[in-house]
Amino acid sequence: DECRKLQSTVKAEIQAKSSRYKLLNEMEKNYEGYNKSVRAILQFCKKSADFGQGIHGALAQLIKVEKKFETAIEMALGGALQNIVTTSEEDAKKAIEKLKETRMGRATFLPISSVKGSYMAGNIISRLQNYKGFCGIASDLVSCSNEYKGIILSLLGKVIVVDNLDTGIAISREFN
Repeated sequence: DECRKLQSTVKAEIQAKSSRYKLLNEMEKNYEGYNKSVRAILQFCKKSADFGQGIHGALAQLIKVEKKFETAIEMALGGALQNIVTTSEEDAKKAIEKLKETRMGRATFLPISSVKGSYMAGNIISRLQNYKGFCGIASDLVSCSNEYKGIILSLLGKVIVVDNLDTGIAISREFN
């Protein structure tokens, strides 16, 4: 009897998790959570390989972050998570024309060829590393393909991640 009850509970749990997985998968496939214009560009890319050439996707699709730093990185990037990464300015221009043509709104584009970033100065980093509560430079806490490093540096290369607000305030005061 106990085994049957356990089996029934496990089956129900599997069913619930399977349904949730299918729902989340479907939401991801339909680009739920993205702005209308970003979703439109991503869907155009999916429908036409020609159109999609040179368009890498939304920044959120191209990076990975450890669970413990997700909130910090999400706060630091904000709306930039929905920026569309392209190979060049010409690819961005092509996508902008498509948005105009279909009246789907506006989007921000990050052409790999022109977005360059900079990193926090070494002397500041060495001082920060001795600070209790310092977690790292945000760009170091994000995993991505090497081709996106310039974009990540431009957005996060001078962003410091700390363990709590008090540490952030103290570092902010000390380092201006």
